Amino acid sequence: NYMKQIIFTCIIFTFFVFKYIAQTGETELYTQYEKVNSEMNIVYYNLKEKLNKKNKLAFLNSQNDWLKFRESKKE
Repeated sequence: NYMKQIIFTCIIFTFFVFKYIAQTGETELYTQYEKVNSEMNIVYYNLKEKLNKKNKLAFLNSQNDWLKFRESKKE
């Protein structure tokens, strides 16, 4: 359940980031991307540190599954 909350939070966060980026100009796009990416990395590493070994492995596996899914949609 905790892992589902983490994944759901990351997905919602990403959605709002892209929605905000779509409303800005190109010059602001890169600046906002860098800012949000930095913030997301901090959250990611803090969450990862709090997980026990089993949940950390599950989190990394779900992240890899998400990346595979995302890449499959680009084709």
